[in-house]
Amino acid sequence: MPLVLLLLAYALLGWYLAANHIIWLVEAFVAAMSIGIITTIYLLITTVGAYICTPLLIYL
Repeated sequence: MPLVLLLLAYALLGWYLAANHIIWLVEAFVAAMSIGIITTIYLLITTVGAYICTPLLIYL
């Protein structure tokens, strides 16, 4: 049903709705990728930092 409503909206409103919908989807994709990349970098830093700092703490 939502897909039918979306197609009907495209048919009625034309390119304006299509352009806004595409822009919204691109923004959502960029936001999701940014969150994923930042999370991955954070996890890598904390994991690698734990392996590097553990021997240093033992010797101190």
